[in-house]
Amino acid sequence: MGAIGLPGFTIDLARGGCFPSSRRPTVLWIGVEPSVPLATLHAALAEVLTEHGIAVESRAFEPHITLARVSRRLPAGWVEEFLATAAGFSETAVPVAAFSLYASERTSNGAVHTVLGR
Repeated sequence: MGAIGLPGFTIDLARGGCFPSSRRPTVLWIGVEPSVPLATLHAALAEVLTEHGIAVESRAFEPHITLARVSRRLPAGWVEEFLATAAGFSETAVPVAAFSLYASERTSNGAVHTVLGR
């Protein structure tokens, strides 16, 4: 992955959302508007992974930033407030100068994220 040499770019944030649904969210996220530079990075990563025998997901690329994982029921109205607040992030430009590969391990104390490379 270190061989991927692309120039920096910006991403534009979009609406917020929840997986799998807003009634029982397990993940809160902010969407990222699709762009040519982001699609180029995605394609370059997919190529490198495939060359090294790592399977790439077949589903469509839906760029987003995971903000939190939810392990318990949230208070009434909290998800709606999050979604309303997240709507205000729309069209916010965020500079991207590098990307990192993380290993994510779920433990009884929550997820542990380790940077494997940048």
